[in-house]
Amino acid sequence: MQVVFRFVRSWLALAFLISSWSVLGARADALPPPELDNVVYGAAPLSVQFNASRLGLGGELTYLWEFGDGNSSTDPAPLHTYAAGGQYTARLTTISDTGSQAQRAVIVYVDGAAQPQYPAADVNKDCTVNIIDLITVRNNLNLSAENNPSDVNRDGKINIIDLIYVRNRLGEECSE
Repeated sequence: MQVVFRFVRSWLALAFLISSWSVLGARADALPPPELDNVVYGAAPLSVQFNASRLGLGGELTYLWEFGDGNSSTDPAPLHTYAAGGQYTARLTTISDTGSQAQRAVIVYVDGAAQPQYPAADVNKDCTVNIIDLITVRNNLNLSAENNPSDVNRDGKINIIDLIYVRNRLGEECSE
């Protein structure tokens, strides 16, 4: 526990030094960096609601967001969707009416593992409609269809029609 506390205390001290250095090294009319989260992550497609805060600064600000995937926005709070997996650096540049600029970056991690599109008849979700799916539907005949993947035609019943549906689609595979 003590090691963790020292790490957190050291990290806070480092963060204070970095932000103090930024403020001390800034010109009198320069803007402080806008507040942003440091890291955003999620699965593709990932929609991120960005938001720039100016902390009560006077004057008009111009915003330029560059999302790292070739897209940009001048909206102060844009919603952007990352369609493909990867690591992106979203950069915000704020420009005051006097021409002062401040920049901040956010790292966006998008998990690009595409979810396969399972055929409706692939009851066990192994990406191939096969004899196992056929046997599973046969074993589930006349059971409750609620939340049951054996109701492949989604008619609210597990019956012979579901069995025929799977038989007619033997060999179908997932698509990406």
